[in-house]
Amino acid sequence: MLEWADAVAKDYADHPAIVVTHAYLDAHSTRFDHVLRPEQPWSPRAYLAEAQPDDVNDGEEIWQKLIVRNDNILFVLCGHDLGDGVGRLTSKRPDGTKVEQLLANYQTGPLGGSGYLRLMRFFPDRHRVAVETYSPFLDRFKTGPENQFELAY
Repeated sequence: MLEWADAVAKDYADHPAIVVTHAYLDAHSTRFDHVLRPEQPWSPRAYLAEAQPDDVNDGEEIWQKLIVRNDNILFVLCGHDLGDGVGRLTSKRPDGTKVEQLLANYQTGPLGGSGYLRLMRFFPDRHRVAVETYSPFLDRFKTGPENQFELAY
């Protein structure tokens, strides 16, 4: 899968890209990494590796095999971690380009997460994105710095 995604990113290298994946960051804002942090709860290697050891990539493997190789990938979005539901990491590639990586998973909150979801509003002329967290079910925004912020890209 990552070889295919790498080929697509390279075929469209002049277009900005966002990667959406399931398990990439944990609630401590670090990539899942079965080598350096094997104790991370919710790591895909912890529950999938026995069944499909060659088909599982954790966040660090996705970073090394796909993200670091394609400077057009500006964002990585994920969910899955059942910690506090949010995480954010900015990383630089060896060439100096940066990648914003965001975790949003509200399912452990009241009513299965109360319908909260992430909204990203892009302002290409300013190279900024405004990130908000909103529940259409409650008609309410989560405020606070982990749920409402701006990023440069």
